[in-house]
Amino acid sequence: MGVTLGALPKGHQFPATAFELSPDWVNEYAASVEDRATSALGDFVPPMALAALSIRALLESAALPAGAIHLGQEVTFLRAVRRGEKLTARARITSRGERQGWVLMGVELTASDERSEPVMTGRATVTFPAQLSAAAPEMSTGKGDRAVAPAPHDALDPVVKTVTQQKIDRYALSSGDNNPLHTDATFAAVTRFGGTIAHGMLMLAYISEMLTLAFRQAWPSSGRLKVRFRGAARPGDTVTAGGRIVRSAGGITACEIECRNQNGEILITGDAEVRA
Repeated sequence: MGVTLGALPKGHQFPATAFELSPDWVNEYAASVEDRATSALGDFVPPMALAALSIRALLESAALPAGAIHLGQEVTFLRAVRRGEKLTARARITSRGERQGWVLMGVELTASDERSEPVMTGRATVTFPAQLSAAAPEMSTGKGDRAVAPAPHDALDPVVKTVTQQKIDRYALSSGDNNPLHTDATFAAVTRFGGTIAHGMLMLAYISEMLTLAFRQAWPSSGRLKVRFRGAARPGDTVTAGGRIVRSAGGITACEIECRNQNGEILITGDAEVRA
């Protein structure tokens, strides 16, 4: 692959990529994210796997530039997807700008079924240096603001995971995201993070597990998630995906969600909605 994401302009449409949600791959994805909610879905696929495969399809067309960082993610699930279904992923660069030597890019993602009906839509926001010598933009290295615990009667049951390099490497294999910031200790050591960090999408898998356990079938059938990555999870960290219900009306339940490390530092903040 000779093309990198950094060489592509706003408006670029990536080639459509077909993929099958084979039981073997779904099982490996679920194992790589330690998903405990899959059994509650029966024959359905963990919903964040759709986003992971759509991003993998993009990366098969254009490699991430060295030092690329995932800043934010939006995803909307339009229906639950069963194991064995064949989907087509499409992606398009919807925005591109440059500031202080760093490129900020928005990529729109869609996964459609064999009837060409969308089952998931989303948008990824990434940043990467326009030149390797560019100084890093202002963003967290893992020491975020401390989270405020939600009121107990509003709280969702949290999901707690311990991050290891082995788990990060396994997720890289199952997702196809081999950004050296996650897997190459030598490369990561000279970045502003000082070492490898976990994939943002791995952290979102933990949040999705929490929402699946809370809302069961409604989450993969009608869930919407919008987050900002504020800090980095590192090997050895214990991370907690948490959230609370802030509103429930008109058949829609709205939640505030977050992910924090063992020191109470915020790694992810955002909101989610589920239709009853």
